[in-house]
Amino acid sequence: MPPVPQQRTPRRRRIWTPGLPSGVALAVCALALLGWKQVTADRWPTSDLEAVVGERLLWIGPGLGAYWCTLGMEQADVVIVGDSRVAHGIHQSIASQLGIGKVAIAWGHAARMLDLLQPLLEEPNPRTVVLSLTPLGLVGRPNPPIVESLREFHPACDPTSPPYLVKQWTETELPHLVEMGFDPTYAAGTMRWWIAQHRRSRAAFLRSKRFFDSAGLDLRLSHMADRARSLWLNPIEPFEWQDGWWRAPNPHAGDAYYHEALAPAGALARHEGALALIQAIEQLKARGWEVLAIRMPVEPGIREIEDANGGEAELNSIWQATGIPFLDFGVEVNTTTDGSHLNWRAADATTRAVAEFVRAKRSGSL
Repeated sequence: MPPVPQQRTPRRRRIWTPGLPSGVALAVCALALLGWKQVTADRWPTSDLEAVVGERLLWIGPGLGAYWCTLGMEQADVVIVGDSRVAHGIHQSIASQLGIGKVAIAWGHAARMLDLLQPLLEEPNPRTVVLSLTPLGLVGRPNPPIVESLREFHPACDPTSPPYLVKQWTETELPHLVEMGFDPTYAAGTMRWWIAQHRRSRAAFLRSKRFFDSAGLDLRLSHMADRARSLWLNPIEPFEWQDGWWRAPNPHAGDAYYHEALAPAGALARHEGALALIQAIEQLKARGWEVLAIRMPVEPGIREIEDANGGEAELNSIWQATGIPFLDFGVEVNTTTDGSHLNWRAADATTRAVAEFVRAKRSGSL
């Protein structure tokens, strides 16, 4: 009999899946993280500190101009008002998760507190407001060419304006600033600043118009990633001074630029600013607002400058005259990036302390 041919068992085809050995994959991830750290190392302590939850520019009025505010101010349970110290020192990504409701931040660079309160005085729905007081905030010290460019409402203040309108406005505004006596390089830098502010504000506005409003989600995720990088991947240790807006690598009481802003010659203006702020606080209270005040922590050198020439006495007179709760964080060493703005570790702690301050007021323990 001829042999019966044996049936061959079909071989199972191996499906190839792309991949790397685990050791190689880990090495690639480590190199990627190292590269990310190197690329972002010069963005100290993090990039885009202020744009944490979709901020926009809001118009106050002629001469007062615009200020930054998170998109949820109208619906916020707590509004924190102040200057750039608040923008850097209050973490929006955790503030609304600390048991005090939704938190919004309204702030302006070296802004006068009285100006920032004007929109709240017109709000029909009173809530809780936390005022971040500084001696400089009694009078403000805005950038002179920016003040000049705020003499009237212009396209850069409106996030709905298309970029070409902003560009057209800068082309006419630049020669006006030069004609007013501002240095051409300084005036051109101001125009670039306005373009950058509008670009950021418009980006948040356009995101808010999507079918799914991702403005808050996009920037919150970005903010939390930056926060994690600053806290753990690239922590601000050891402490290093960075150049601040007063251009001093290690601020002290003799610093000319910052000391000029709080010089004895301005004592009367600061006193008048304090009296006007007391009136505004009383108006807020009469409208049903729950008002609290804080003073953000700074380095000892900066606090020394601010407390000289009656600065501390003027701030104390405000809460004493109005009876509002006041929390002074005092001085902290090695907690800022430039003597005035908190680094991320200190801002985390300060945000939680402010939330506890608000909770204490609501519980009646203050």
